[in-house]
Amino acid sequence: PLFRSPDMDIGRVLNVAADVELAAEELIADREEIVNLDRRRNANREALRAAEKAKDRSVYTLCGTMFVKMPKEKFSKMLKRHQTEIDAEIQHLRDDMPRKVAELQKMQNKKSAAENFTNLKPLGRDELKLTTNS
Repeated sequence: PLFRSPDMDIGRVLNVAADVELAAEELIADREEIVNLDRRRNANREALRAAEKAKDRSVYTLCGTMFVKMPKEKFSKMLKRHQTEIDAEIQHLRDDMPRKVAELQKMQNKKSAAENFTNLKPLGRDELKLTTNS
């Protein structure tokens, strides 16, 4: 199924197979990166919640190999900034995934039933409000 004609030489066949394998590995790596980023996001959320519950005005955080005492407000701002960066990275990886899947399917000469639907995106909050107000 990967090859268009039976008279392709062995070098070309190996190149096509290597390209397909590389594309598949890239997809798997992106999925693993999304899972790792999601774990970091959850850990940041837990830390933010713990800092909000703390009675002291300052909290200790681990920076590299040492603990640093910083004001709760500054710590919260730092964590929220990290959350925003992580969310953006996850969204970037998710937005790029349909294109990579389509490229992989094209390399494999596969046509899926959902081929026309791989580029769909969910409605945003504003768009969703428009549908409920009608």
